[in-house]
Order: sequence, then C-alpha cells, then structure tokens
Amino acid sequence: MSNIDRRRAPHEPVIVIGPRRRVELFERAVPVGAPLLVFEDLDALDQWRSASATSSGVRREVLIALRQLGCDPARLDARLQRTLEWLGEQPSVPERLPTSEHGASRRTFYRLWGAQIPEAPSQFCLRVRALHALRLEHEGQPRTDAAYDAGFRSVRDMMRAVERFARIELPDSDR
Repeated sequence: MSNIDRRRAPHEPVIVIGPRRRVELFERAVPVGAPLLVFEDLDALDQWRSASATSSGVRREVLIALRQLGCDPARLDARLQRTLEWLGEQPSVPERLPTSEHGASRRTFYRLWGAQIPEAPSQFCLRVRALHALRLEHEGQPRTDAAYDAGFRSVRDMMRAVERFARIELPDSDR
C-alpha cells in the first residue's frame, strides 16, 4: 500500500501538480480505478475547482431523460416529482434513488415509477449519468474526468452507457 492509498477514499481523485512528463512516476502509485488529475500549476487547479464548484447539478439531464422517454415532469405524481427534483440537485447521479425519503414506501415508489415512467429507475439513473458525462465532456472536461465526475467507475462504463443512451441528439438549448 502506497502513501497515496492510506489517505484517500477508493474513488477519490489523486491530484498531481507539475509537469506532465513526470506523470508516469505517479501513475504506478495510483490504485486501479482511481482518477488521476494532472495540473501544470496551481492556477490550473484553482480554475478547475471553481468550474467544479459552479456545477448546477444534473437537473438539465433529468429533464432531457424524461423528454427522451416521452414523460412530462408536470404530470408525474408529486412523490416522483420530489424524487426527481432531489436527483436534479445532486452533483452526480447516485447508484440508487431514495425510495421512501420522498413520501412513498419502497413498494409504492416502484409501482408509481413503473406506471408513469417507461424505464426502470436504475436504467433511468444510467441514462441521466450518461447525459451528464456528455455535457461535462462538451464543456471541455477530459473524458476521464467527465466519467468520474458523472459517477461512472471507469471510462469504459461511461462509453457503454453513452453508446446505449445517446440515440437522440441533445438540442442546442440544453447543451
């Protein structure tokens, strides 16, 4: 176990500030699956942090996903609306949606969801995560950063999801 492993969570990024030609020295110490972020200087790091801090969550991606599925958010049950509003406020898409925290039991939540949204909650989250990764990449983030910031475990997982759910081109107003 390297010093890097002892002080960080498993999927937390490792940040290196310095010349890119020295990155190979750190790549061997970074655990598999952990993102390695390299910045030439502190100004570049500060610029990245400020851009990350102003992220608006995944609200746009939730609305686009609902539109792709032919759902009108205003016509959904209030409990589903609260869950989707909560999801839209998150900086990345969680693995699971909270089922009972927004006024419905787990069983009722899944029954309501199935009656009003034609895609399982896990698949909906994957769709939103793929759309979020596309937006981050479109905004200029490197593919690796976009994948991890969107909540994917790897770039390969992100690419599979994007291929699966990017059937519909995003309108210019939503980019």
